[in-house]
Amino acid sequence: MKNKILSFTLLMFVSIAFFSCDKEDFLSGTMSAKVDGTSWSSATQVTLLKNDMFFITGTSMSGQIMEITIVGTTTGTFELDVAGVQAGCGAVYKPSVTEESENFASKEGVVVITEVTDETISGTFEFSMTNTSLDNTVEITDGKFDNLPYTNKDE
Repeated sequence: MKNKILSFTLLMFVSIAFFSCDKEDFLSGTMSAKVDGTSWSSATQVTLLKNDMFFITGTSMSGQIMEITIVGTTTGTFELDVAGVQAGCGAVYKPSVTEESENFASKEGVVVITEVTDETISGTFEFSMTNTSLDNTVEITDGKFDNLPYTNKDE
C-alpha cells in the first residue's frame, strides 16, 4: 500500500511538472547517471524552482524516473542522507512508471550544484538508495545534469 501511495504521489508530481513547463524545457539540457553500473540518461527533464527548492526530474525512454529535491537556490554541496531527507533534501528513483515496481529513496550521497543562472542549473550527483522495505539497494554513480532550464514558480 505504501508503495502505491508513493508511486501515485511521484506520478502526480511528474504530471504537474510536465504540464506546467514549456515544450522547450523538456528538450534542452541533459541528465545522465549509472544505475548499478548501467548507463541511464533522461529523454525528458523537468526542473522547477519553488519555495527556494529545486525539483530536478529526469525520465528515460524506458520510463525510469530519477528525481532530486534540494533546499537552496545557489551553488554548493548538498548531502543526501536520512537526516537530509527529513530536512527536505533527497532523491527518488523509480525503475518503471508503467509496471508495478518498488521505489528507491536516498539513504546517503551527495549532489553538487556547480552552476545556477537565471535560467539553467548544472551539477553532479551520486547516492545509495534503498527500497521501502529496506531489503534492496541501488547505487547511482557518475550522475550529471547540464544546463537544465528551470521554471521559477517563486516569481
